[in-house]
Amino acid sequence: MIARSASIRILPERTTCRGLGYEHKGDHDHAITDFDRAITLDPKYRPAYFNGGVAYQKNGGLGLAIADYSQAIRLDPKVAVTYFSRGVAYENQGDHDRAIADYDHAIGIDPQFADAYNNRGVAYLNKGDLDRAVADDDPALGIDPKFSGA
Repeated sequence: MIARSASIRILPERTTCRGLGYEHKGDHDHAITDFDRAITLDPKYRPAYFNGGVAYQKNGGLGLAIADYSQAIRLDPKVAVTYFSRGVAYENQGDHDRAIADYDHAIGIDPQFADAYNNRGVAYLNKGDLDRAVADDDPALGIDPKFSGA
């Protein structure tokens, strides 16, 4: 009889998947624990930082969310949704300029990102720049004529 190895390698992907399960259930604390564990297993695993950012943001930890999104961006600066999500966190902190900069990056990566145009317009609106706010409605509606946010 051949003995089997008792050790099982835990992959960051598996821990992240479980974290996503917790996240979908609304259990942000357990989700964050799993995303942090995935990061411990592989500090270069970008999805764990991105998903950690989402969980922190939903849990009210905007600073921690921004830190995780920023690390995800350092690991792969070509993912538009990461800039978009960090922009939302900045906007929720009232930092309209940083939010706008992140929406600009998201749009630069994905010019068809209607939500980024819409959110950038909201950030301009919150800054009091009505002309630029209205100007962002056109691209959002051009991309998706049924876009209710615009």
